Amino acid sequence: MKLPPEHILLRWLNFHLAGAGETRRVANFGEHLKDAEVFTIVLSQIAPEKCDRAPLTQELAERAEAVIAGAEKVGVERFITGDDICAGRSKLLLAFTAELFNACPGLAPLEKKQAELLADAEDLDDPSLNREERTYRAWINNLGIDRTVSNLFADVQDGIVLLQVLEKIAGAGTVDWKRVNKVGAKPLSVFQRNENTAYAVDIAKDLKLNKRPAVSLVGIGGKDFVDGRKISTLSISWQLMKFDLIHTLNRLSAATGTTYTEASVLAWANAKVAAAGKHTAAKSFKDPSLSSGVFFADLLAACHDGAIDFEKMTPGATDEEKTLNAQYVLGRARSMGCSVYALHEDLTEVRSKMVLQFIASVMAVALAE
Repeated sequence: MKLPPEHILLRWLNFHLAGAGETRRVANFGEHLKDAEVFTIVLSQIAPEKCDRAPLTQELAERAEAVIAGAEKVGVERFITGDDICAGRSKLLLAFTAELFNACPGLAPLEKKQAELLADAEDLDDPSLNREERTYRAWINNLGIDRTVSNLFADVQDGIVLLQVLEKIAGAGTVDWKRVNKVGAKPLSVFQRNENTAYAVDIAKDLKLNKRPAVSLVGIGGKDFVDGRKISTLSISWQLMKFDLIHTLNRLSAATGTTYTEASVLAWANAKVAAAGKHTAAKSFKDPSLSSGVFFADLLAACHDGAIDFEKMTPGATDEEKTLNAQYVLGRARSMGCSVYALHEDLTEVRSKMVLQFIASVMAVALAE
């Protein structure tokens, strides 16, 4: 038996509901999860020492926030909001469920019957699904394409996801869908998948930012994605994400005619912090001083009065202090409406791609106001 990942996750939720003595069952990731009750029950099952059923007595909005807080306790970084749960945003809730499964499956040694129930679940906990893959997966799922991406490396192999992403970030009409081999009753052949991915590569190479090519795919072709080559998949995913970030900033500044580059995003952040009377600065997106988290806090405070309670910030001198600062800053950024996909490790380790993504997301919210 080889089930799609979403079916495995539904079985996993229902397995824990049954274990809790509940008769309720889940058949989708939207309507059936939007009251946050299933997540509350499952969290109390998989991590009883950290989570309980108390949120079941709370109002919906409070219960949804309690679910996210409970997920953080078991190691799931905050990447959705309470509103996402209440609205039943199925793609985000599927991704959230997958993160819960990966972080804390809550499974004792299985009897044969239980093992059959969760057949193939090991595919969801592949160690190769690193932080970078999860970041791009969360970004794609938040774009609102027709498919839900649960494994980036596998889900781009037929080219459809890449083409839908390109259509979303570059605008309607970017893809000539008459040229695309669609998935029907039968899976696409290798030849058809190669045609789709090659077409996606051609479109990506034609993308322009500030009249310059936005995507460089030297030595990368459609076959790389069909073959599941991870470096190629991560490369195009990052470049498309970066295109989306800068393109969004340019669109928000269209009235003034301002265009942005990576360098001008960094310059904007430094100017914003300096204008607020702060003395931190970032020399680059790789600046080691950023690991303390203080610059990020200063940037949020410069953009929104009261965004940061500096009594909750530490000097960021030790690894523990850096982690606390990064977690706090990420939570505050998301509460401001920033579409941040970085994890706290990305900030403490100063991973330049995620630092750019964080700052550009903050900038986008500031420009939109």
